[in-house]
Amino acid sequence: MGAAPTPETASTQAVSDTETHDLSQDWTKLRQAEAPHAIRRHDGYLRRISGGQRALSMFHDFSELNLAKVGLREAELIGVKFRNIVLDGAELRDANLGGTVLAK
Repeated sequence: MGAAPTPETASTQAVSDTETHDLSQDWTKLRQAEAPHAIRRHDGYLRRISGGQRALSMFHDFSELNLAKVGLREAELIGVKFRNIVLDGAELRDANLGGTVLAK
């Protein structure tokens, strides 16, 4: 397993004139079963409840998750991959989505 990607290397990089290397396989996959815990902690952060923690994900793969109606306001989701994700009604106001991949 290679080193974690950086903002400079997280995108697909050219290896040769005819081949590319997708570094996204090095990203940490967030599974649907893990999402509720992170969402509860972020909700606590938004409500300023003790123990709450702002959602901070860098170079994670959120593909295939159902995050419908989830409050991700003010979350730091940098370089996150959102492929085939359900975000219907999700609140992303003031979230940092720099370098995020949104695709079907």
